[in-house]
Amino acid sequence: MPVTDKTLEQDLTQKTLQSLSNGDIKTKTQEESIKTNETTVLQVGTEKKFYSVTVPITGESSSKLSGLTVIYDSDFKVQDSIETLVYENTDSTIAVSSYRDRILHSSAATDVKFTDLENDLEKFILTCQENPKSSLEVGERVGCVAATLGVSAAVAKVIVAIAHHFTLENHV
Repeated sequence: MPVTDKTLEQDLTQKTLQSLSNGDIKTKTQEESIKTNETTVLQVGTEKKFYSVTVPITGESSSKLSGLTVIYDSDFKVQDSIETLVYENTDSTIAVSSYRDRILHSSAATDVKFTDLENDLEKFILTCQENPKSSLEVGERVGCVAATLGVSAAVAKVIVAIAHHFTLENHV
């Protein structure tokens, strides 16, 4: 669920950006590709709270689904960080790579065309903006996928977006 305390949201965002700038959190992505003005801060858990800060990553062949997610414990100490890059492969399909401390953790290619995903994603974003309830349902799906599969929010977003792509494709 989104953090409702604006001061906490700003503090966690600032802590993440400071950790990036001083090298405590290492990324494969160049600093200018990290969109520091569009962070998302979420709270996970009820008994023991964890927080995730996701910072979008942009680039010439990257998807809007690319991002860096940093997980903080209830004492606001970094527990994990993962950089997920969703990009256009050499054969114009989607590839997903995850890094921890600049080291490749996992990589996978799909047979989904990159442009198809990006076009569907644009439609999906517009639908969510026009219908906030739809946006909430997407957040619930992402949370469910992340919790069920034990993956980061960034990876869960990719799974939900690809599933949405196939849903659209099957309805056409």
